[in-house]
Amino acid sequence: MEWALSILTAALDGANLIHDVGYLGQGSVGSPAAIVMCSEMISYVNRLIRGIEFGDHRIGMEVIRPVGSGGNFLAEEHTLRFHREEQWQPKFFNQDNVEIWQTKGGKGPGEIVTEKAREILRTHRPEHLPESALNRLSQIARKAEAELLGKRIVA
Repeated sequence: MEWALSILTAALDGANLIHDVGYLGQGSVGSPAAIVMCSEMISYVNRLIRGIEFGDHRIGMEVIRPVGSGGNFLAEEHTLRFHREEQWQPKFFNQDNVEIWQTKGGKGPGEIVTEKAREILRTHRPEHLPESALNRLSQIARKAEAELLGKRIVA
């Protein structure tokens, strides 16, 4: 709950970078599973922050008139297309009914994100930075070292 509210309030404040997700114990402990959980929360918050567009093409009067009141809009291409764009779909939170959830293994969100975090840690192979980026980082580090040499930093 704390992560979700922190992520949401940061996004509502206009932040475009939300960091320190997945930390526990006031930042003294990190959890890969918590980072995966927070990625789900960030995805949801991003969808909320985006809002809903109400242009004429989205309202779909050209679909509403022929289908009419009492008609079925669910089978209309317009509904299908915009529903996919507007409806947030979780990757790790269950939205199935109990019977389907049980046939899929009945795992809770904690188990699911832990398994995903372990999979990422086992399989992820980060791309190496291009040589030009490494050179530029080295230049920045050398400049900082030269400028900070002999200076005492007090926090």
